Amino acid sequence: QLYAAAKGAAERLVSSARQAAHANARLGHVMATEREAHRAAVALAGRRLSYLSADANARLLFAAQPPRHAPAAGVSFGALMLPALPSGLPTHWLSRESTQSLRRWCEEEEVPLAALRCVVGRVVAVDGPTTVGPGEGGRGSTEANPYNLAEGDSYFVVHAEMVLPHRWVVM
Repeated sequence: QLYAAAKGAAERLVSSARQAAHANARLGHVMATEREAHRAAVALAGRRLSYLSADANARLLFAAQPPRHAPAAGVSFGALMLPALPSGLPTHWLSRESTQSLRRWCEEEEVPLAALRCVVGRVVAVDGPTTVGPGEGGRGSTEANPYNLAEGDSYFVVHAEMVLPHRWVVM
């Protein structure tokens, strides 16, 4: 009788240990699945375009702007972000250095820079805001107002890095 009681207790312990092992395995599988889903979400977030902020590492969509807003370099790209200026023009503009980098890429790829309508760049730094001062608005592109904005408009200059694998993503 003592042997039967000990055997029954041992079987219950083994059964409990087996159930615990299966529960741990299921929990480990669920945690691994959640970890992979989180990694995928983080990777996807890194590829999404930002329309509300120009934080470091954000990807912005820069659209080609009319020639009257181009500095001496001949082309300008403004980020499609909210809110825009009252005139409808962008508040964030691609820097000269970034535009020159884009120009070099276009030369390597034999794509005319003027043919680009939109490009995607990753934000490295943002300068500004800069406000167009009295007497500087509407006089064409100058050093003080390179994007030919209206007097009183505030703008930011975005230094963006080429997005790999194709450096700039061209649309």
